Amino acid sequence: GMFPSSCDTLVALPPSTVGQRVIFGKNSDRPCDEVQEVLYYPAKDYSAGEKVECTYVEIEQVPHTYAIVLSRPNIWEIFANMFDLLQDRGTKIIQNMRELEKEKMGEMEQYLTSGVGDSTLVVHVFSDTCQQELEVYSKC
Repeated sequence: GMFPSSCDTLVALPPSTVGQRVIFGKNSDRPCDEVQEVLYYPAKDYSAGEKVECTYVEIEQVPHTYAIVLSRPNIWEIFANMFDLLQDRGTKIIQNMRELEKEKMGEMEQYLTSGVGDSTLVVHVFSDTCQQELEVYSKC
């Protein structure tokens, strides 16, 4: 049967927030009453030659990983939604918007920046961080 679900992202940037804070909220296309576990992994440094196990392959670990917050739907599931990241590197936000076609970028830019800041900066941060993620995932 059909279950109510929704996918919303909220970002509030200074000066629109109290205390010059960044507020980030997100929910994915999941049933509205489903539990989503929020996981935090701190930044970490790795030695040269260390490996990381992906689902099907092993790849070289990067020298440094940034702190991330993961939203994992249903606490019993094994896999977290790896694109739903909030990185500590300049508070960059990566958001899987399902389709990243060029024609949608303008709409996303307008939505994310309406009244909250410099649209060029938001699109640059989004594009820069997504490119970094794609480089990592292309090795898997």
